[in-house]
Amino acid sequence: MVVGIAHSRECAAALVPILEQPAFWFMDNQRYIEDQCAPGTTGALLSITGGPEVGELTERASRRSRLQRLGDFAASLLFAADAKVRERLRRAIESFPERVPFFFEKEQDCPERVKSRTEACEVWAALADPANWKRVRTSDRAAELLIPQIPEALQDKLRADQEARHAVLRDVGMCGWAVQWIKQGELGESFSPEDALALAQERARADDVNVPPAGFEEETRVNAIALVAAALVTRHLAWAHKEGHLEWCREQLLRAATRPEPAKEVDIPESRYPWGFRRSAARALPALLLIRGTDGRVRQAILSLASHRHNEVRDYLFLALRDLWLVAPRLLWACMARGAACSLLPPRDMGMPLAHRLAQAAWWRLRQGILRRTASPRPFEALLRLSPGEMDLTSMSSVLLALPGPDADLGQRISRQITSVLRALVGFTSRAHRWQIEQELHEESHGVFTSERYTHAWDAGLAHLLARWVLPGPSPEAEQELLRPILGAWPDSAPVLEQLLHCLLLRGCDPPLDADLVTLWPRLASAVLDSEFCDELPYHIEREACRALGLLIFADDSIKWRAAEWPRLRELTDVVDHWCAKVGHHRDCFPSLIKLVLSMGMPLFVDHGLDWLTSCLGRSDRRAELLDDVGSPLAEVLHRAWYQHSDALRRDARRFGPFVRLVHELAAQEVALAVQLQRELRE
Repeated sequence: MVVGIAHSRECAAALVPILEQPAFWFMDNQRYIEDQCAPGTTGALLSITGGPEVGELTERASRRSRLQRLGDFAASLLFAADAKVRERLRRAIESFPERVPFFFEKEQDCPERVKSRTEACEVWAALADPANWKRVRTSDRAAELLIPQIPEALQDKLRADQEARHAVLRDVGMCGWAVQWIKQGELGESFSPEDALALAQERARADDVNVPPAGFEEETRVNAIALVAAALVTRHLAWAHKEGHLEWCREQLLRAATRPEPAKEVDIPESRYPWGFRRSAARALPALLLIRGTDGRVRQAILSLASHRHNEVRDYLFLALRDLWLVAPRLLWACMARGAACSLLPPRDMGMPLAHRLAQAAWWRLRQGILRRTASPRPFEALLRLSPGEMDLTSMSSVLLALPGPDADLGQRISRQITSVLRALVGFTSRAHRWQIEQELHEESHGVFTSERYTHAWDAGLAHLLARWVLPGPSPEAEQELLRPILGAWPDSAPVLEQLLHCLLLRGCDPPLDADLVTLWPRLASAVLDSEFCDELPYHIEREACRALGLLIFADDSIKWRAAEWPRLRELTDVVDHWCAKVGHHRDCFPSLIKLVLSMGMPLFVDHGLDWLTSCLGRSDRRAELLDDVGSPLAEVLHRAWYQHSDALRRDARRFGPFVRLVHELAAQEVALAVQLQRELRE
C-alpha cells in the first residue's frame, strides 16, 4: 500500500483493488498511527546507543508518501480518475457498511468494536458521494480545495458519541504534545503548560486508582494525565515547584507507578508502546528526588519499577536515575541490584523432581538475599560473578543506563565504586561470550540447537558506557582495566568489540574528541591486528569479527559522514597500512577497504588508496574470486577516482600503470562501469 501511494501515478490501477476492501483502510490507518509514533517506539537503550534501526525508523516514518493515507488517495481518484474507475470505486466504498471487516473471531463479540467499525465504514461510504464534498477557495483565491462534509442525517446519528470522541481526541493530542516535549524538548503549539495542566487536572477528577483502565478511551485518559505530569516534572520542574503544582504531579506519578495495569500488558515481557503510564512514572519519578531527596513513597515506587517486567520501563527509569548519584547513591545501588536480581533465570527442569525443587529453593534464597541487602555495589558485583547462563542479559542491560561517565563529579568514593563495577562488567561480558561459544559447540556436537545469542542489547549498552570512559583520553589504568580484557580475547568477544568501535567512532569523529581518538586508535588497531587470530586467518571470518575488522578502518555503514573527507584520516594512514598488510587480502575483509575508499578515503586515493587496493589484491591467493565478488563497487571506485584525480594519475607513471591494469582486468570480467572507463582511457 505504501509503495503504491509513494508511486501513485504508476500504481493507480494496482491500488484500486486494494481500495475496494475496507480491511485495508483500517490496516492503513493503524500503519499511519504507528508511523507517527515511530521515533518514540524504540526503547531508551537503543536510542542512546545510536543503533541504525532508530535512524531508519525515523527516516522511513517521515517520508512524504507515508503521510498520505488510503482514504486521501481514494478521494483523489474519485475526482481525478476516468469515469469507469470512479464509478467502480464509488460503488465499492458505498458497500463498506455491509462488509465491515473483522480480523479476529472474538472481535464480533465486542459491541464497542462492531459499533466503531460500522460507524467508520458509514462515514467512508458517505464521503464516496461527490455531493458530500464542498469546494472552497483559498484566502488568496489562487487555488480551490475540496472539503469533506458528513451528511446531517449521519451527523445526528453520530452526535451521541461526539462528546466522548472529542475527549479522546483531546487526550490523544495531550499525549502527543507531552511526548514531544519530553523527548525532543520542543513545546508544541497545541497546549501551553498551564492549559495542559488544567485539562489533566480536570480529567483526573474521575480517576479510580484501584481499577485497571479498560478500553482505549480510559487508557488514553490515564496515559494523558501521567504524561502531562511527567512532562512538567522533567521539563518544567522549577516552575511546577514555584507555582505549587509539584504535589499534584507527584500524586499522579505515584498513581501511575502503582495502579493496576491493563490485562493485555500483564504477561507481555516486551513492549514498544511509548505512552503507557508506567513509562511516564519511570521517566519522571527520579526527578522528584532532586527537590525532596528523602521522599519515602517516591523511593519505594522507584525500587518497585526497578524490577518491572517491561524492558522499556526499566530503560526509562535507569536513564533518569543517572542524575541522582550525588543525591541518592544508596538508592541507585539498590535499584541496580534489584534490576539484576530480577534478571536471574530460574533453574531448568532436568527431569529430576527432587533436584529441581532444591535448585528452585536455592535460586529463591539467592534472589531474596540480594533484594534484602542492596544499598551498596557488593550485591551487584556478586551477581556478576555468577555464570552468564544464569542471567538474562537482555533484561539486565537496562541497568547499564544508570552508570555515569567519567566527567561526572561524584567524589572519590563513588568514582572508585563505579570503576570497580566497570571492571566486573567487562570481565562478566568476556565470560558471557565464552560461555555462549561453549554452549553452541556443545549443542552442535549433540545435534540440538536451542541457544541464541541474546547479548546484543547488553553488548550495545556496555560499549556505549565504555566509550564514554575511554573518550576523552583514558588514563593508562582505565585503558588497561577496561579495554585489555576485550582486546586480549577479541575473537571470542567480537560482538562487544564491534559495538565498542562503533560507539567510539560516533563520539570521536567530530571535534573536540577527534584528537583523543587519533591518539587511542593506533593502540586499539595494533592490539587487534597483531593478535594470533590475524596471523592465521580462517577461510571464513564470522560476521561480528569481520565487522569489527572493518570498523578499524572506519568502514561503518550506519555512520553518515558529514563531509566527503575526514581530515584526521591523514594521521591514521599507518593504521590502514597495517590493516592491509595483515587482513586486507582476505575475501571477507577486502570489501571494507572499498567502503573506506568510496566514503571518506577518496581524497587520499592517489597518495594511498590505490596502493592499498593493489597491495591487498597482490597478496590474495584467490584474486579472481575476490575480483568477481567486488567487481562492481571496485569499478565504481576507479571510475570516481578517474573523474576526481585524472590529472594527478596521468602525472604519476608509477600509479597510472597499476590503475590502468586494474581497469583492464575488471573490463575483461565484463564489469559494465569498467568497460566504460576502459573506453574513455583509450580515447
